[in-house]
Amino acid sequence: VLIDVKSKRVILRTEIACRDCILEMFLVPEGNREHETILRIRSKAYVIHTALLALGLEPGKPASFSPDFVAPTGPEIAMQVVWLDENGTLQRADADEWIRHNVHRYYSVPLSGPPIGLQFPYKNLRWDKFNNEILWYGPMTNEERTDLLTKSKKEEYQKAIEKFYEEGKSRPMTASFVFVGSSMYKDEDTGEEFYQAEGGHLICTSNFSDALLDIREESSASDGGQAYEAWTEKIPPVGTPVLLVMTPTADAGKADADSNPKDGSKAPVERSQKVR
Repeated sequence: VLIDVKSKRVILRTEIACRDCILEMFLVPEGNREHETILRIRSKAYVIHTALLALGLEPGKPASFSPDFVAPTGPEIAMQVVWLDENGTLQRADADEWIRHNVHRYYSVPLSGPPIGLQFPYKNLRWDKFNNEILWYGPMTNEERTDLLTKSKKEEYQKAIEKFYEEGKSRPMTASFVFVGSSMYKDEDTGEEFYQAEGGHLICTSNFSDALLDIREESSASDGGQAYEAWTEKIPPVGTPVLLVMTPTADAGKADADSNPKDGSKAPVERSQKVR
């Protein structure tokens, strides 16, 4: 964990943990629920928290869920990922370019009846006779769409296939990350206090009350209800070292302009201080 004092940002040395997973987090401590995150880091959560405090940031409040959902609050943090590709070329992207709305799920549309003559299951197409619904799993290719549209001329069926095709397109996450700051837990028996983000919820894409950073929208953590997944095609191989650059949004533009030239000739981290 490093602080770039001049550009007012925190830089985390991380690596790719998973590139084809349903997400609850974007970053976790190494060895902690790596099947639900893109990045892992060899750091304690409190060190990252301390680094953000050192920038003069004040944490907000975590999401609450009862009686109604209240979104997490706190300073907005822009995040950029920096890595070397297989050719040794420096690459940069906004973190949300690696996160898309979950497309690997079932889509359903009610129909008056199944297409006549079509045997189910057909490819990823299913018929639910109990609920009178047609279902499709995952994204649909142009070739699959063209083929499926030939199976019935009924308008409701045609609309269902077009709906599956459109809803299965990859869409990037647009939610903002905010510095929530997690919370402390005190053991009533021993009196010992624990910083709850050490449990693994460092940077979250699903709402958790003990998150260090969370997204400022309602996002489920229930099984099968997660809103986001890793955008596999855009993410480098597992184990690739990645710098995660965290910048308060008020300074994000200036920091990028100062130290992230378009020609890639300059390293993204200079005159940094390590947080011990």
